[in-house]
Amino acid sequence: MKDTSTSLKKYIENIKHGEFQSLLRKAMSSSIQVDLLQQRSIHILKLEYEKEIVFCSKKIPTYQKMGNPTKNKETTKIILRASGIHTPRGITATSLKEALTFIKNSQLYYPLICKPVDGSLAKGVTWDIASQEELRTAISHAKNVRKASRGQISCRRNACFQ
Repeated sequence: MKDTSTSLKKYIENIKHGEFQSLLRKAMSSSIQVDLLQQRSIHILKLEYEKEIVFCSKKIPTYQKMGNPTKNKETTKIILRASGIHTPRGITATSLKEALTFIKNSQLYYPLICKPVDGSLAKGVTWDIASQEELRTAISHAKNVRKASRGQISCRRNACFQ
Protein backbone atom coordinates (compact mmCIF):
# COMPACT_ATOMS: atom_id res chain seq x y z
CA MET A 1 0.00 0.00 0.00
CA LYS A 2 1.18 3.51 -0.62
CA ASP A 3 0.21 6.89 0.73
CA THR A 4 -0.51 9.71 -1.69
CA SER A 5 -1.47 13.08 -0.23
CA THR A 6 -2.75 14.42 -3.57
CA SER A 7 -5.18 11.53 -3.86
CA LEU A 8 -6.19 12.09 -0.20
CA LYS A 9 -7.28 15.67 -0.93
CA LYS A 10 -9.10 14.53 -4.06
CA TYR A 11 -10.69 11.66 -2.14
CA ILE A 12 -11.93 14.01 0.60
CA GLU A 13 -13.39 16.36 -2.02
CA ASN A 14 -15.46 13.44 -3.38
CA ILE A 15 -16.91 12.49 0.01
CA LYS A 16 -20.61 13.39 0.00
CA HIS A 17 -20.96 12.99 3.78
CA GLY A 18 -20.62 16.62 4.89
CA GLU A 19 -19.88 16.03 8.59
CA PHE A 20 -17.17 13.48 7.87
CA GLN A 21 -15.63 15.61 5.13
CA SER A 22 -15.55 18.59 7.50
CA LEU A 23 -13.98 16.50 10.27
CA LEU A 24 -11.23 15.28 7.91
CA ARG A 25 -10.47 18.80 6.72
CA LYS A 26 -10.20 19.99 10.34
CA ALA A 27 -7.92 17.03 11.14
CA MET A 28 -5.69 17.81 8.14
CA SER A 29 -5.32 21.45 9.21
CA SER A 30 -4.23 20.43 12.72
CA SER A 31 -1.44 18.25 14.08
CA ILE A 32 -3.31 15.05 13.21
CA GLN A 33 -1.65 12.85 10.60
CA VAL A 34 -4.26 11.81 8.00
CA ASP A 35 -3.30 9.00 5.63
CA LEU A 36 -5.19 7.38 2.79
CA LEU A 37 -3.63 4.03 2.07
CA GLN A 38 -4.73 2.38 -1.13
CA GLN A 39 -4.10 -0.82 -3.01
CA ARG A 40 -6.18 -1.54 -6.09
CA SER A 41 -9.79 -0.74 -5.10
CA ILE A 42 -9.25 -0.95 -1.32
CA HIS A 43 -8.93 2.33 0.59
CA ILE A 44 -7.94 2.56 4.25
CA LEU A 45 -8.21 5.87 6.07
CA LYS A 46 -5.97 6.35 9.12
CA LEU A 47 -5.87 9.28 11.57
CA GLU A 48 -2.95 9.40 13.99
CA TYR A 49 -2.35 11.88 16.84
CA GLU A 50 0.69 11.88 19.12
CA LYS A 51 1.76 8.44 17.78
CA GLU A 52 -1.64 6.92 18.60
CA ILE A 53 -4.08 5.76 15.92
CA VAL A 54 -7.40 7.42 16.71
CA PHE A 55 -9.30 6.17 13.65
CA CYS A 56 -8.55 3.50 11.06
CA SER A 57 -11.17 2.01 8.78
CA LYS A 58 -11.77 0.44 5.38
CA LYS A 59 -15.39 1.63 5.61
CA ILE A 60 -15.04 5.26 4.68
CA PRO A 61 -18.41 7.01 4.64
CA THR A 62 -18.52 8.55 1.19
CA TYR A 63 -22.28 9.02 1.52
CA GLN A 64 -24.45 9.82 4.54
CA LYS A 65 -26.18 6.43 4.47
CA MET A 66 -22.85 4.59 4.93
CA GLY A 67 -22.56 5.45 8.61
CA ASN A 68 -20.92 8.15 10.64
CA PRO A 69 -17.62 7.54 12.43
CA THR A 70 -17.84 11.13 13.67
CA LYS A 71 -20.34 9.77 16.21
CA ASN A 72 -17.40 8.36 18.19
CA LYS A 73 -17.11 10.97 20.90
CA GLU A 74 -13.51 10.23 21.84
CA THR A 75 -12.17 10.37 18.27
CA THR A 76 -14.04 13.62 17.67
CA LYS A 77 -12.72 15.14 20.94
CA ILE A 78 -9.12 14.29 20.00
CA ILE A 79 -9.52 15.99 16.62
CA LEU A 80 -11.18 19.04 18.14
CA ARG A 81 -8.50 19.39 20.84
CA ALA A 82 -5.72 19.06 18.25
CA SER A 83 -7.43 21.88 16.36
CA GLY A 84 -7.40 24.11 19.45
CA ILE A 85 -11.08 23.71 20.30
CA HIS A 86 -11.80 23.17 24.00
CA THR A 87 -13.84 20.11 24.94
CA PRO A 88 -15.16 18.89 28.30
CA ARG A 89 -12.64 16.90 30.32
CA GLY A 90 -13.64 13.28 30.83
CA ILE A 91 -12.68 9.62 30.74
CA THR A 92 -13.44 6.54 28.66
CA ALA A 93 -13.88 3.19 30.39
CA THR A 94 -15.33 -0.29 29.89
CA SER A 95 -16.41 -1.10 33.45
CA LEU A 96 -17.48 0.54 36.70
CA LYS A 97 -14.15 -0.36 38.33
CA GLU A 98 -12.19 1.16 35.44
CA ALA A 99 -14.43 4.25 35.40
CA LEU A 100 -13.99 4.83 39.14
CA THR A 101 -10.19 4.54 38.83
CA PHE A 102 -10.04 6.89 35.84
CA ILE A 103 -12.45 9.38 37.46
CA LYS A 104 -10.29 9.49 40.59
CA ASN A 105 -7.04 9.82 38.60
CA SER A 106 -8.54 12.55 36.40
CA GLN A 107 -9.89 14.43 39.40
CA LEU A 108 -13.44 14.47 38.07
CA TYR A 109 -16.19 15.13 40.58
CA TYR A 110 -19.94 14.59 40.76
CA PRO A 111 -22.30 15.43 39.20
CA LEU A 112 -21.30 13.46 36.08
CA ILE A 113 -22.74 12.65 32.68
CA CYS A 114 -22.33 9.10 31.35
CA LYS A 115 -22.99 7.99 27.76
CA PRO A 116 -21.92 5.43 25.18
CA VAL A 117 -18.75 6.39 23.29
CA ASP A 118 -20.54 6.03 19.98
CA GLY A 119 -24.06 7.07 19.13
CA SER A 120 -26.24 10.12 18.86
CA LEU A 121 -29.59 11.62 19.79
CA ALA A 122 -28.85 11.28 23.54
CA LYS A 123 -29.51 7.52 23.46
CA GLY A 124 -28.04 5.94 26.58
CA VAL A 125 -27.14 9.27 28.22
CA THR A 126 -27.61 9.76 31.97
CA TRP A 127 -27.27 13.27 33.45
CA ASP A 128 -26.67 14.48 37.00
CA ILE A 129 -25.05 11.30 38.34
CA ALA A 130 -24.40 12.05 42.00
CA SER A 131 -23.06 8.76 43.43
CA GLN A 132 -21.21 5.55 42.69
CA GLU A 133 -24.51 3.61 42.67
CA GLU A 134 -26.02 6.04 40.15
CA LEU A 135 -22.84 5.68 38.05
CA ARG A 136 -23.22 1.87 38.12
CA THR A 137 -26.80 2.19 36.84
CA ALA A 138 -25.78 4.74 34.19
CA ILE A 139 -22.96 2.54 32.86
CA SER A 140 -25.31 -0.43 32.63
CA HIS A 141 -27.89 1.72 30.80
CA ALA A 142 -25.28 3.07 28.33
CA LYS A 143 -23.97 -0.41 27.57
CA ASN A 144 -27.46 -1.83 27.03
CA VAL A 145 -28.44 0.94 24.63
CA ARG A 146 -25.27 0.79 22.52
CA LYS A 147 -24.11 -2.80 22.29
CA ALA A 148 -22.02 -1.91 19.21
CA SER A 149 -19.71 0.36 21.24
CA ARG A 150 -17.61 -2.60 22.44
CA GLY A 151 -18.75 -1.72 25.95
CA GLN A 152 -17.02 1.67 26.01
CA ILE A 153 -18.64 4.52 27.89
CA SER A 154 -17.64 8.14 28.33
CA CYS A 155 -18.02 10.10 31.57
CA ARG A 156 -17.46 13.78 32.14
CA ARG A 157 -18.39 16.50 34.59
CA ASN A 158 -21.87 17.92 34.25
CA ALA A 159 -20.30 21.24 33.27
CA CYS A 160 -18.27 22.25 30.26
CA PHE A 161 -14.62 23.08 29.78
CA GLN A 162 -13.00 22.52 33.17
